[in-house]
Amino acid sequence: MIHLGIKIEKETKARLAEIAKRDDRSISSVTRLAILNGLSFFDSGVCHPKAKKFVSGVCHPTHK
Repeated sequence: MIHLGIKIEKETKARLAEIAKRDDRSISSVTRLAILNGLSFFDSGVCHPKAKKFVSGVCHPTHK
């Protein structure tokens, strides 16, 4: 396993801590599950709204 140093807002960390306490898990394991379960969003082939960095938005192709 590789350590990722990610930055999140205090509110997000508090929500993760609540879930971790409720499910008797660590914040790291809850975050890992959230990332893994959230990847289905990208696998479904989506286009993000235009961001300041990207002129035309970002599209992720559908994987088959």
